[in-house]
Amino acid sequence: MASERIRKRLAHEAHGLDPSIKISSSAGKVAGFMVDAFVRETVARAATAAQLDGVNKVGIQHLEKILPQLLLDFS
Repeated sequence: MASERIRKRLAHEAHGLDPSIKISSSAGKVAGFMVDAFVRETVARAATAAQLDGVNKVGIQHLEKILPQLLLDFS
């Protein structure tokens, strides 16, 4: 799972949160779980797309194929 440092950095830098805002440990753990789940699902779907194309290496084209539905599923 994503480390505490990475979770805090994502929360504050990626979303522009005021550094004085604190993130509880439990909220950080849930956010880390969500990032982990998103990455694992991305890799699994991209690998399936590569297999369907008859190749054994995931390329950017496979990520591009699965990204629209992945984002819809996680929204």
